[in-house]
Amino acid sequence: MLLMALLMFGLLERRVWEAIKHETEPLIIPGKVKTYKPTGKKVLESLKGIMVMTTDDPNRRAFGSRFKVPRVIKLAGFSPDIYLDVKERNEYLS
Repeated sequence: MLLMALLMFGLLERRVWEAIKHETEPLIIPGKVKTYKPTGKKVLESLKGIMVMTTDDPNRRAFGSRFKVPRVIKLAGFSPDIYLDVKERNEYLS
């Protein structure tokens, strides 16, 4: 399991590095450091403060009105919807 976790960690880091090669501005990581090669740890730290709110739609959540979606989500190849879409409850969790 540890090997799988390290592999995923390395892939996340590499995806961000490859995506940022095509950017003109460096990524600002925690500590207000500008970089074109963030470590996997700093990528994950950038995602730590993400908070979502419930909405009237039980299948959807929303970011706060003053919340700015971290750029690292896009650089990692994901959409903000990974935080906002609520999937149906797994049957075997009940």
